[in-house]
Amino acid sequence: MNTKGKKEETFADRFLQLKGDESYQLLSDRMAKAGIAITAAGLHKWAAGGGITPENLTRVATFFGVSPAELFFGEETRQAEDLDSTTALLVQALTRVPARFRKEIDRDILTLARAYTDRTRERNLYDKFDRALQELEKR
Repeated sequence: MNTKGKKEETFADRFLQLKGDESYQLLSDRMAKAGIAITAAGLHKWAAGGGITPENLTRVATFFGVSPAELFFGEETRQAEDLDSTTALLVQALTRVPARFRKEIDRDILTLARAYTDRTRERNLYDKFDRALQELEKR
């Protein structure tokens, strides 16, 4: 229940954030190139609050580089305890690195991750890395 008078974010809101300013037709075309057959009308339906099948939810979430739970419920589902032990240890180690060294490390990791991300098939994830790098440069 929302007691603060603030509108709770919906699947449609999260979908629209991921879609950005791109037209429904262009997004549909990009998805088709990635092997996801969704019409522009179908995309518009979701943006207007229409339902989505679990299969399409999984496909669209993968396309945008987020988990189905994050897209549908707004929840990050990948917790440190879900990661393999080495990755979890790396996350823990990064939290202990002094701030004065973090910028360079973060920039290297984000740059490497972006280099190994397919800009066409994983555009939103690529864009997330890009935005994070831009924000990092402002620090």
